[in-house]
Amino acid sequence: MNCKINIKRQEAGRLGGITTFLRYGSDHMYQIGRSGGRPRLPDLAELQRRQAALNDKQRRMATNGSKGGLFRLQYKMGEVA
Repeated sequence: MNCKINIKRQEAGRLGGITTFLRYGSDHMYQIGRSGGRPRLPDLAELQRRQAALNDKQRRMATNGSKGGLFRLQYKMGEVA
């Protein structure tokens, strides 16, 4: 098989998949598909979305939006009507 030195990751994966198919056949590829692959790593945009959602949740919990913490304590003390 001819290999180029500067091939992209996607192209290398495609060539590896074709080689695996030719070497082991369609039944093997079917079993790989049924078992599932390893989970992909989150990209930067996904990590940023997760962090923003976590920060938003923490911000809401720190304010009176969740009716917890300080608000509940003030209510019990009779400071809130």
